[in-house]
Amino acid sequence: MTKAVELGATLYIPVQHPRLAEVLAGANPDLRSVVICLEDSLHETEVGAAQEVFRATLRALGSAPPRLIAYARPRGPEMLGWMLAQPGIERLAGFVLPK
Repeated sequence: MTKAVELGATLYIPVQHPRLAEVLAGANPDLRSVVICLEDSLHETEVGAAQEVFRATLRALGSAPPRLIAYARPRGPEMLGWMLAQPGIERLAGFVLPK
């Protein structure tokens, strides 16, 4: 289990952020944890495209695991179920539940 002090200041980043891969690869050496957000950072019309980006991100992590502690934030229970079924989901440390 991760200790709170290991997390540092956690960065919430929208899954569609253009530099998501760089962030997960450790572009900021002071950053220790990140939440990939698919909740309130997206408009409902963007959800399908965001899920594709999330899938691609998990695939990319197969060859280059995140250099920091990475979590995902789903929009709700249905999306959490979808996330759990994605190949590579085990590369994330866990989930941040939506509001």
